[in-house]
Amino acid sequence: MHTILETTSNKTQSISGIPKQEVDALLSLPYGGTTLLRNLSFKNLQFAKRTLISLHKVLEEDLFHPRKDARKRIKIAYRLIMANLVACVFQKKELSVSGTAKSYLRKEYLGKRFLTKRAVNKVLVALEDNNLIVKTKGNPLSKEVNKYLPTKQLEKLCLPLIYSVVEGYDEKETNSC
Repeated sequence: MHTILETTSNKTQSISGIPKQEVDALLSLPYGGTTLLRNLSFKNLQFAKRTLISLHKVLEEDLFHPRKDARKRIKIAYRLIMANLVACVFQKKELSVSGTAKSYLRKEYLGKRFLTKRAVNKVLVALEDNNLIVKTKGNPLSKEVNKYLPTKQLEKLCLPLIYSVVEGYDEKETNSC
């Protein structure tokens, strides 16, 4: 297990130049609702790609599998789960992931996204072990799925990404209004 963010005290610090007051305000926003895994990829999150790849290098030991085909599946699961977790941090929602083997059949929702139960579990356990998410176990009788809440540590990794989104300025669009 690796430590991804080191903090020297319990007090929130400035992160990547974001003022402490703003960091505190963003971290104190409550989570509400859940979202299922969606088809998000790193190409949809170009602003987060560097952070997600460096995080993968930190988790590399926990995500390693001796078989090449299994490593490929784990990489697919990692990319999809992390892209969704970044979206969850921005939307302040928990991520819902089914834990039943049936959900990963080829004709089912997760199977259509080329995910396997073992690969998804490997990624989720690695994230839990590194204190990036907290699992809330669902109830199989009421057909609830497991929920994963991003921790403050993951939020602190994602907060600077809010400010890295840069849009171009087009004078023609402004004048046409």
